[in-house]
Amino acid sequence: MNIQIPAWYDRAIEEAKQVNISLKNSLKETFFKEIFDESLCGTCAIGSFILASRLKAYGAVIVSGDYVVTEEQYTPHCWVEIDDYIIDCTYTQFDNSYDVKVLKQSSRLGIRYKKLFVATKAIRDISSWDDYQSPKFWKLDEEEKVFVPSFRMLKVKTNEAT
Repeated sequence: MNIQIPAWYDRAIEEAKQVNISLKNSLKETFFKEIFDESLCGTCAIGSFILASRLKAYGAVIVSGDYVVTEEQYTPHCWVEIDDYIIDCTYTQFDNSYDVKVLKQSSRLGIRYKKLFVATKAIRDISSWDDYQSPKFWKLDEEEKVFVPSFRMLKVKTNEAT
């Protein structure tokens, strides 16, 4: 059996790893660390938003939906898709053996990803997420490789203080 690896595959893995590293680097920042933990739970929309923009030339789209942990337990989640592949840059939150995961949607693990919204609708969905899990509250400092609060985040924190 000859398996065809998509042309974008290596680039997607590299970019997903870089986003994952930036998220982990951000845990060293006091404000980010106060909100998120080492599993990166809650950072999926932030990371996926950046990853989808970096892989846009390959047809990447951001997706929001649920990850099926068990038959009774679903958790809201966000990931990137290209063709019939899932690229999860925060897979650590489900299995700390892997930082990122790239898999076919039809695979045994891939069917755990239950798609609700894609592209623009997914962005609208994740923009409404609570607890600073929305990418609208963060921006990536490319030079330092960390996520820092965006102007919106600073505005919210200032309003909370008054």
